[in-house]
Amino acid sequence: METKEKMKVIEREYFNGRQSVEFEGIYEYKGHKLKVQIDIDSYDFQSSATLKVFDTKEMKWNFLVKVPYSQMASLKKDERDCEAVFYQRKVDQLKPSERIAIAKDIDELLRKAKQIL
Repeated sequence: METKEKMKVIEREYFNGRQSVEFEGIYEYKGHKLKVQIDIDSYDFQSSATLKVFDTKEMKWNFLVKVPYSQMASLKKDERDCEAVFYQRKVDQLKPSERIAIAKDIDELLRKAKQIL
């Protein structure tokens, strides 16, 4: 019988890039350390949402999974044809709906990681 292990949050941080809002979170799942990195750039195609797993033998982060920028919830257009996270928005200016969109990208990466691990 499989036990349901929970994703443990180690740290989470939003920060400003030059022309982007970025997120980095470290999690633990089934003994694996996971790093979520999201970069919502003012140019969609420069945005990224990736998850890496820590290799304890090599002592480095290895790529595990991504959400292509074209499928990132934080870049989807709303009913007014505006993107969820707007051009050169700063972290302290994020609206609740924008944080929710970023959280959807985080959740999607963690969901994919759970399937793989």
